[in-house]
Amino acid sequence: MAGPHASAVPAGERYLVIAAPDRQELYEYFKRKLGRAAGIEVVRERRAADRRTPATTPPLDRRRQNRRARPGLDAELRAFGFAIVIRD
Repeated sequence: MAGPHASAVPAGERYLVIAAPDRQELYEYFKRKLGRAAGIEVVRERRAADRRTPATTPPLDRRRQNRRARPGLDAELRAFGFAIVIRD
């Protein structure tokens, strides 16, 4: 018989659980609870905090703009210490 989390993720769905860099305990908790679940990957945020600050003049090359699909992700990481993203 399958474990209690066997059907926690719908078939074909993939999720990314991101823990804030200063929340090691959350990363370890999610890794322990979800680390073996199919379709779920647990990672720690690795971006440098200052990289996302806008330049004094906007870049001419628009391809270099922030392409993140969820602009509120940074706010979620600050407020809750983690965020969950549905992967394509």
